[in-house]
Amino acid sequence: MNFASPLRSMISNGVRDIIFPTQWGGAYGGNFAATQSGFAVVHQVNLLSANGMSGGSGIWPADPKRAPEQFLVTASMPDSPTPQWFGTMDLDSPAEAIHPPLMAPPPVYPMISKTQMLNAANASGIIELNLPDVRCHLDFQHANLSGGSFLFGASAGINTVGMFEASCWIFSCDLLLQPSKLIPDLARIALWPITKEDYSYCRQAGEPISFSGRPRLEIEAPASNVFLPLGQCQDTSIPVPRPSAEAISTSSQRLVLPTQCPMSFGGLRSFAQAEFEEPQCPNGFCPSPSLCNDTSWELKADAWCYVVPGRGIETTASQTVYV
Repeated sequence: MNFASPLRSMISNGVRDIIFPTQWGGAYGGNFAATQSGFAVVHQVNLLSANGMSGGSGIWPADPKRAPEQFLVTASMPDSPTPQWFGTMDLDSPAEAIHPPLMAPPPVYPMISKTQMLNAANASGIIELNLPDVRCHLDFQHANLSGGSFLFGASAGINTVGMFEASCWIFSCDLLLQPSKLIPDLARIALWPITKEDYSYCRQAGEPISFSGRPRLEIEAPASNVFLPLGQCQDTSIPVPRPSAEAISTSSQRLVLPTQCPMSFGGLRSFAQAEFEEPQCPNGFCPSPSLCNDTSWELKADAWCYVVPGRGIETTASQTVYV
């Protein structure tokens, strides 16, 4: 799902229904549903994603107004629940699919992020975060935050799969206190953009966020050609109508954040996709998905992870560390 190949050629040859096995992603099953839904909507394909190891699977229609068949995951659910989930759904293949324009080679530099801590007292008007290749606008002019605290963030650069990404996102503070299987895969792929200060803030303000009105998130990413809308409720379900973005220009999109349920996270991820692409290693540095080691694809046995949320908490006489 992170790559243009072979998706672009499949769509060009008339493929409108995709079966995607996600059993490899059991540990991340709970947060992956939002990506699955966004993928189906933005590419206008019906997606069947099957995860035999855990929740986070479902049948996702191309039409965002249609409710999906989804299997939810909870913090207490084992990685291999019994009995396994089984779902069916009658769907029509979409008549047409979306073809993103070809792009010039994207910028190549390590992922960078910027965050802002928000709550009912300061979430008003238009809030903006800027990075070299992405501008993020959170518009509360016609909306209210009726509860909870959250992080508003912007990320841009080469992500953990070696591809350029520019994203705007919000994470509920309540979400960041949950087990790792519920943390958005966006956080993992964006090299964990949450700082120790962010996490400390959220530990003190961890109730779910509830919006009313029409809160809007806008992204401007000139280097991107594919925009993936995300939104997920606190109970890990995807709200219906499912999140879908509106094009403002060729490099800008707008997402109306869900108000049907207390939210855990939402956002707009964008990519610079081309038919033939290879992972990039800026300045000789290849991004690593390891939680505690940014120089190797191997985990350190004795590493302390200060900024990775939801991995558990250990308190000593002198400090609290997140492991």
